[in-house]
Amino acid sequence: MTTSFGSLLILRALLGVSEAAFGPGVPFYLSFFFRRNELAFRTGLFISAAPLATSFASSLAWLITKLGQDGPLAPWRLLLLVEGFPSVIVAAWAWEFIPDSPGTACFLSPRLRDVAVMRLSQENEVYDGDNMEKNEFSAEKKRGVNKREVFQTLMDPKCYLTAVSIPHQR
Repeated sequence: MTTSFGSLLILRALLGVSEAAFGPGVPFYLSFFFRRNELAFRTGLFISAAPLATSFASSLAWLITKLGQDGPLAPWRLLLLVEGFPSVIVAAWAWEFIPDSPGTACFLSPRLRDVAVMRLSQENEVYDGDNMEKNEFSAEKKRGVNKREVFQTLMDPKCYLTAVSIPHQR
């Protein structure tokens, strides 16, 4: 919990960064597993689930604040704990469990991994300098955050266009 305005601003900024990465990040992540002609349907399913999730979350929020009115914590703090704490746990679990590519998916058999990699390698070519190079989605790829790619993304002005082009509600 935050007790000062400065820490509230920092936490709110971190929440905004997390939410901003989730929207475009999920379709990008799905592109590692599905071919282009399959990706639109999967992305559509993901996007269409948002209104259902919002209606469920608002009903749950109302129930939590109603039940927490006579409790030791303020209802809004109880709401943040009940809805936020499981997200933190799932995020830590997902960081380790969710595979980076079909080639690293532990829930697939070795044969299914090979089939998935071959199936996607026909479409997934990345431009690397002056030559085209196949992206094999192999298990030998380094896991984790590539600091060079993060820096390149932060320096690319196109990444900031959405922030200034979409009017924000107040």
